[in-house]
Amino acid sequence: MAIKDMSVVLAHGAWADGSSWARVITALKTEALKVLAAPLPLTSLAKDVVAQEAFCDLSAENSSKSG
Repeated sequence: MAIKDMSVVLAHGAWADGSSWARVITALKTEALKVLAAPLPLTSLAKDVVAQEAFCDLSAENSSKSG
């Protein structure tokens, strides 16, 4: 698999949000990677897992429509 075909999904931890990945996202994008930072509700681990899975599913669906 070529690096241009790879995607990276980042999940933030507690007391943070997706913007905490800004510098990492910039660095990975310079390497031609598709990078996404999932917004998580941080209300419970179970809800975070559901949100992460839904985000990945939606991202994959959108990617297949555009590619």
